[in-house]
Amino acid sequence: MDVRAEKVSAGLQEEEEEGVEVLLPLQNVRYDPGSKSKAGKMEEPEEKCSSDANLTHSRLNLYLSIFVVNLLYMCTGQCYVWTSPTLPYLLSKESFLPTTPAQGSVIASVFVFGGVLGALLTRPLADSLGRRWTLGLCQLSVLASWALLGLTADVNIIYIARLVQGLSTGINFSVGPLYTAEISDDTVRGALNSIPLFSRSCGYVFVYSFGPYVTYHQLIVIAAIGPVVGLLLTPLIAESPHYQVARGKRTKAIKTVQWLRGGMSYPAAEKEVDAIQEYYNQTATQKKSIKDLVATIGNIRALYLSAGLLGVQQLCGVTVILLYTEPIFQMTGTSISASMSAIMFGVTLMVSAIIVPPFVKRFGFIKPMILSSLGCAIFVGLLGVFFFLQSLKVDISTLNWLPVTSTVLYTVSYSIGIGTLPWAVMGEIFPANTKSLAAGILTSFNFLLGFLTAVLFVEVNEWLGVCWSFWMYAVFSLLAAPFTKYLLPDTQGLSLDQIQRLVNQPWNTKWSRKPDLVI
Repeated sequence: MDVRAEKVSAGLQEEEEEGVEVLLPLQNVRYDPGSKSKAGKMEEPEEKCSSDANLTHSRLNLYLSIFVVNLLYMCTGQCYVWTSPTLPYLLSKESFLPTTPAQGSVIASVFVFGGVLGALLTRPLADSLGRRWTLGLCQLSVLASWALLGLTADVNIIYIARLVQGLSTGINFSVGPLYTAEISDDTVRGALNSIPLFSRSCGYVFVYSFGPYVTYHQLIVIAAIGPVVGLLLTPLIAESPHYQVARGKRTKAIKTVQWLRGGMSYPAAEKEVDAIQEYYNQTATQKKSIKDLVATIGNIRALYLSAGLLGVQQLCGVTVILLYTEPIFQMTGTSISASMSAIMFGVTLMVSAIIVPPFVKRFGFIKPMILSSLGCAIFVGLLGVFFFLQSLKVDISTLNWLPVTSTVLYTVSYSIGIGTLPWAVMGEIFPANTKSLAAGILTSFNFLLGFLTAVLFVEVNEWLGVCWSFWMYAVFSLLAAPFTKYLLPDTQGLSLDQIQRLVNQPWNTKWSRKPDLVI
C-alpha cells in the first residue's frame, strides 16, 4: 500500500479506540516540520512550502492555551503558600477552629506529600484523559479543595483538602511542561517553558498580599476565582497534537496544528504532523521500565545528576520558607511586619523569575548553579546566625534588617539556579524512551524531600533551635557547588543527540566535548 493510501486509511480509522501506548514527554525533542519522512512520503510541491513559509502565523491561539496552563501554575502557587498567612490565624486564640502546633505542621506538610502522589498519577492520567483534560481535572480539584476548606470546621477535612491541593500541584508540575512543549513551535518553546516560575510567583504574591488583610473565608473565595476561570477556558484550548497522533487521530492533529499556528496551510501542518508521527513510530515500541533507568552509563549518570540537583532544590530549605514565610518572620521579632516581609519575598521571587531565561541563555547551567548554591548557602546561613544570636539573648536591635535582607538575597540566589535549572537538566539529559518514566519518579522524589523538610523543620526547631535548621539548609546548598562543578556536564549549545554521546562516555574518562563526541 502506498503512503497516500495509508494516510486515507489512517484518517478513516482515527475515531476508533486504539490500544496504542501513548507517548509521554517530548519536552526537548526538536523536529523539523519541513523535513522528509524516512518512510518515503511524497513531497508537497516546493512552491507551496515556500509560500507558506513567508506567511506570518498568528500565535494568539497558542498563547491562549499557554495562558490557561500558567493560570493553573498560579492557582497551585496559591495553594502552596496558603499556610503562610493562614497558620498564624489557625494557631491563634481568635481561630474559629482551635489548632495545635502539631496539627499545623500536618496542614503544611501533607500538601507536599500530596505532590509525591500526584507526580506518580501523571502518566496514567495524561495517557487516558489527554493533556488538556488532565489540566482541567487539576483545576477542578483545586476548586473542590477550596470548597472543602471554606465549608469545614474539622481539621481532618483540612488535611484532606490540602492533600488534594498537593495532588493537583504534583500533576501540574509534570503535565504542564509536557503540554507546553508539545503544542509550541521550536522558536518559542524555550521561552514559553520558562514562564511557570513567574506564574507560581504571581500566586505567591497574591496570597501574601491579601492573606494578612482579609478573613480566612474571604481569602478562600478570592483564591477560588482562578480555578473557576481556568475551568471555563479549558474547553477552548487545544489538545496536544502529539497525544492525538499517539491515539491515531491524524486528521484531528493536523487541524489542531493549524489552529495553534493560525494562518498555517494544510500542507505545512501536515508536514509537522508527519514529523510527530515519525518520532512516535521510532519510540512507541521501545519498552519503558525501571530497569531502563540503569541500563546504560548515560541513564545512570542522568539519574544521579538529576536526583542530586532536585534533592538540593528541596534541601536548601525553600519549601519551609514558602510554607512558613510569615511565621518565620514573626519569630525574628524585627520591626518590619511579617506580612510585609512575606510580600517582599514573593515580589523578589517574581522579579527574579523574569531575569532567569536571558541569564541562563548567556551563561549556560554550570555557572548559574554554582553562583546560586553559594548565594543560598551564605544568605540562609546568615539567617541562622540571626536566630542563634537571638537565642543567646544578645541585643540584635541593630540587625533588624538582616532577616529580610538575607531572605530577599536568598530568593534571588535560588531563582537564578537551584530553583529552575534542575528541571531543565532533567528534561534534556535523559533519552526520549526513559524521559517520562524518569520525570514521574524524580518529581515524586523532589516532593518527598520537600515533605520531609517541612515535617522536620518543626521537630528540629524544638530539639536544637531554629538556627540549626537554617544552618543545615546552608550546608546542603553549599554541597551543590562542587557537585555541579565536577559532575555536571556542560551541555550549552549541544543537541539532544550530542548530549547523549557526552553522558555515555566511559566511567574512567573526564567530561569531554571533543569534536568526535559532540558533532
